[in-house]
Amino acid sequence: MALDAEAAPAAELALSDTDINWNRLDKTKFHIIGAILFTAQSALLHPTAVVKTRMQVDGSGLSHMRGVSVFWKILKSDGVSGLYRGFGTSAIGSLPGRVLALTSLEVSKDIMLKYTENLEMPEATRVGLANGVAGMISNLVSCIYYVPLDVVCQRLMVQGLPGTTYCNSPLDVVRKVMKAEGFRGLYRGFGLTAVTQSPASALWWGVYGAAQHIIWRSLGYRDSMEKKPSHMEMVTVQATAGMVAGACSSVITTPVDTVKTRLQVIDNYGIGRPSVLKTSRALLKEDGWVGFYRGFGPRFLNMSLYGTTMIVTYELISSKMPGLTIGDTIPNIQADSTHGKISLYDYLGDSWGIIFSHPGDFTPVCTTELGMMAAQAEEFSKRGVKLIGLSCDDVQSHTEWIKDIEAFNKGKKVTYPILADPKREIIKQLNMVDPDEKDPSGGAVPSRALHIIGPDKKVKLSFLYPASTGRNIDEVLRVLESLQKAAKHKVATPVNWKPGSKCVISPSVSNEQAKQMFPNGYETMELPSKKEYLRFTDV
Repeated sequence: MALDAEAAPAAELALSDTDINWNRLDKTKFHIIGAILFTAQSALLHPTAVVKTRMQVDGSGLSHMRGVSVFWKILKSDGVSGLYRGFGTSAIGSLPGRVLALTSLEVSKDIMLKYTENLEMPEATRVGLANGVAGMISNLVSCIYYVPLDVVCQRLMVQGLPGTTYCNSPLDVVRKVMKAEGFRGLYRGFGLTAVTQSPASALWWGVYGAAQHIIWRSLGYRDSMEKKPSHMEMVTVQATAGMVAGACSSVITTPVDTVKTRLQVIDNYGIGRPSVLKTSRALLKEDGWVGFYRGFGPRFLNMSLYGTTMIVTYELISSKMPGLTIGDTIPNIQADSTHGKISLYDYLGDSWGIIFSHPGDFTPVCTTELGMMAAQAEEFSKRGVKLIGLSCDDVQSHTEWIKDIEAFNKGKKVTYPILADPKREIIKQLNMVDPDEKDPSGGAVPSRALHIIGPDKKVKLSFLYPASTGRNIDEVLRVLESLQKAAKHKVATPVNWKPGSKCVISPSVSNEQAKQMFPNGYETMELPSKKEYLRFTDV
């Protein structure tokens, strides 16, 4: 009877689910699969990075040639290896950097969405703003890691060009830079990167988020529609949004990237250690303002395809995910309720919690269920448990409905809060969406689901019932006590266990340990296998 909530059918998704929702991902799987796909993408695009870098740095012929011509020139003179200078360092060195960048990205985006949820602004603007700020913060956090990596990789890419120092390996680059300038040499261009790349990242993510929502709505999709986009449509729209973001970002950021690249790899212009000002003046002298757009084509290609691998990785994993389930950390929901504004973590504190959804207010089965929860509230309180109801109706509706609930169970007050989720965001976060039922407008409705949450904020058990079947509150109390006993003692509860009956001792506990842990003793059942694993005790 206890089932994990099921995911919505893979063939179609709610429009709001087309946004990247990092907190639902298995991060280990994401980073493992992402490492493979990112490395494959890097292998495909690395030659464009080499072409761009050499075009930006070379003050003679290459800077005035088309990107395709530079590609063939490098291939002819240096072979395939010339197009992959610095690839190993970049591919291996980027792995921990991506973990750092994506982790900071998801955290900061969640915070921004939370703090903008009550602002009066179009949804596309809100999502674009959250993506933009998250991109900026993520870039600042990862900058300290990536700048030295860029210095090493780009110096390997430009070997043999005028003004550069010859190095035969990544370690040789580090050694020569440290010898010449000390540790600060590895952070050439850090200030320029920190000041400019964060807005560039914010621009990319902001345009990406806004463009995606605009495209969906131009295609006629809405959250309230029966028709939902397929996975193929979703990936196509996301890729298109990425192209738009790359185009906007590369036009604005290429001049800064050109200066930064030259600053990081050219050791002198005959006038001492390079600086942003010296580098800009030298570039102006060589090519005029057009010189700041050296390597624009290859850079545009790189930035346009920047998010493709991440999106594909997300889709590969999320399409196989069951949603919030046992062992997952429940998100810190912020919502209006019949008890005012609630932060889930603050409300729960160090207590156990039960959050239960219902299809709708003023419905017969739901009224009896919430009435019984009210009647048993004292029993839950004795066990250190806090209750929370949830549906997509608003607070005013909940408040009026409570009168009916209390009338059903005369003398029993509804003392627990009921959360309002009119935008249907919480039920999606908690995997409480009914896969079959829809409201009259075609929108998602909550399933008859229930999560038991431990003091560590992890889901310990989930129930999912069809709309026609009310939950058994006595069963909820039974499994709750079972979970609490298992958490406190190294025991489990056998078939048809009831509070007060014997538990079984965990196989991980030896007989010697059991004698100390269970001073009242235990009984070992004799089995044909002669193995002493079925041990019963009172706790």
